[in-house]
Amino acid sequence: MGKIAKFLENEIDRASEYVAMAKAVLEVPYELCEDNCITISDELDEEDVETIQILKNEIPRMNDRISDIKEIADKIKNRDFNLIAK
Repeated sequence: MGKIAKFLENEIDRASEYVAMAKAVLEVPYELCEDNCITISDELDEEDVETIQILKNEIPRMNDRISDIKEIADKIKNRDFNLIAK
């Protein structure tokens, strides 16, 4: 495997890990706010409600993005494996 290919493969794996960690970090506050943050605040303003709604819509979409990154990594790894097997 070429040095550049291996470097790029490692960077894609790292990007996948970072995106997965970012999703996990966002899920915790969202879960706290799912019940309108009753454990954090008695009342929410418009900005709070809008932020919670954005998280509600975007966190599930992050799974698709994580899968896309993993597919790119798999394509590179499979190509490299096929080159080695020849």
